Formats: sequence, C-alpha cells, structure tokens
Amino acid sequence: MLKFEKTILKTSATLLVSLASISSIEAAIVAHNQASDESNTSEIIVVGKKKQTEVFKEVIVGQFNASGGGRQDGQYARFASPICPSVAGFSERHNTEVETRIREIAVHAGIRVAPLDCMANLSVVAVENGPKAIRELRQKRRGVFASMRSFERDKLMASDGPVYSWKTIRTLSAEFKGDAKFGRVGLTAGIGSNGMIEVGGQRTHTKSKLLQTTVEGIGHSYLLIENSGLSGITASQLGDYAAMMSLIDMKASSKAPPMPGSILTLFNDKESEDRPKTISSSDLFLLSALYKAPRNLKAAGQRSAMLHMIGKRLEKEQ
Repeated sequence: MLKFEKTILKTSATLLVSLASISSIEAAIVAHNQASDESNTSEIIVVGKKKQTEVFKEVIVGQFNASGGGRQDGQYARFASPICPSVAGFSERHNTEVETRIREIAVHAGIRVAPLDCMANLSVVAVENGPKAIRELRQKRRGVFASMRSFERDKLMASDGPVYSWKTIRTLSAEFKGDAKFGRVGLTAGIGSNGMIEVGGQRTHTKSKLLQTTVEGIGHSYLLIENSGLSGITASQLGDYAAMMSLIDMKASSKAPPMPGSILTLFNDKESEDRPKTISSSDLFLLSALYKAPRNLKAAGQRSAMLHMIGKRLEKEQ
C-alpha cells in the first residue's frame, strides 16, 4: 500500500508527501491521448441562446463557491497569481503529462501560468486512501485547511471519493497580481489601526461602494485522487479534470448537474466508454469567462459579466 513518507511539494505550506509505490498507477493511467474531434460534438445544447445561458447560470449558481458573502455579495475566487501546478503519486512520466496538460488548459483559457521553476500553488496527488491522507494532513499540516471550518473538514473526510478537493482562499488587494516567477500570493487581509485594509504589504481605502477594494483569491488548490478510481483514465483526461477542479473553486458536493459532456463527469460514469474524452468547449467557456470577468465585482456582478461573455461566444458558435 502507498504511504506518505516525505514532503514532496515546495510550497510555503510545505504540504504533501511522496508515495512509496506507483506500480498500481502505471496500470491505471495510460499514455497521453490526443483529444479527438468527436468528443466535442455533444458539448453545447442545441437550443436557443437564452436557454443555453440559463443552463450556464444554473451551473455557476449551483457549483461555484462564492467566498466572503454568498452568491450575491461574496466573490467567485480565482488565482490572483500565475498558476504553478505540481503533480505527484503517479509515474514520473505521468506526473509530467498531467502537469503539462493543466498548463495547456490554463493558457488556452487565458489564465496566467508561471515558469517551470516556480513555487507550487496547485497540487494534484494520487493516494491510496483519501480520508487517511486527509487525516494525516490535519495532524501534521493544519494550515492546509485554514480556509475550512471544522465541520467542512469533517464533511470532506466523510465524502465517498475517489476525489477530494479543497482550496485555501486569501483576501487580497484588488490590485494584487502576484509574483510572476514564483506564483506566490499575498497575506490574508487585516484591518490596521488607521481603518485601512492591509493586504500583502499593500494598503487600500475602503470607501467606494461601487467596486470591491479587495478580492477573494485562491491561494492554493489541493486535489487528492484515490488510486482505485483511476482505472481506464488517461493522463490527458486526468489533466483536463484537474484543471477544471483546481482553477475554479467548485463546491465539494452539489446536486446541480454539470454541463452535458463536461469533463467534471469523469468520475461519475463507471463505464470508461461513457466518460468524456477531453475537456468540453462548455467547460472552457466557464473557465475563460471566470478569469476574464472584472476581478473587483461582487459575485452577482461576476456572474452577469460571465454570462454576457458566454452569450457572445455562443453567438459565434452558431
């Protein structure tokens, strides 16, 4: 069985640990497959534009987490710094393939990507037992769960798997853009004695009611996947899934169904032939719209801007 043995990710949280064996993964993940054109044929529902945007709205409301105030006054968090993925627990080749695929998806969606010699802020790790891995992290690296309340951590451990995903969220200055080389994020905001918000060494006045002076940013994304769920999944599929789950703060459990053909259904279908072969255009619409929407809007404003952009894209597709 695989066990945590040593630290493997160079992060400020000094997070995760190596896995002693990868033989079961070699059989579970096959070589990177070229995405076929056929996989995109069922991505967009062939109905009117208004109906399509309503489906996208349901997905955003039902599956996106709104941090710091709910789906009206909160914000849909995203990476403020360039992303720096780190993948572990598979073979060295498959680690590289999944990491490369995440970078490719991010570039395609217009998301900034850090150079290869960066400090990781997006971790994908294969584990033998998800709850056990989380339990060990709670004991040894409590800061990894800093953005979660106790009952949320308990709920994460009690989930069925094989996927366990969570984020650390940071409150940042609206002007903060991170370190382009290392993918670092600023410090959590605090209120100074002079009534100004201090974020990552920056200060900003809080009088304006029209625009947010701070934003909710993803500091680090964590994705653990149990070996038992990897059978029949390619490195390309896993990279696409990891990109969507990591770059968007998705709800751990949601009754709202994803878009038809979404890569987010990868672990929903037990029969490998029914699984999506690659990320869908609908997935990319959502991802791109989130990161292109004005960063200093509240969730309701972000949602409106995202749906406007998606509507424009849909018009071009038809």
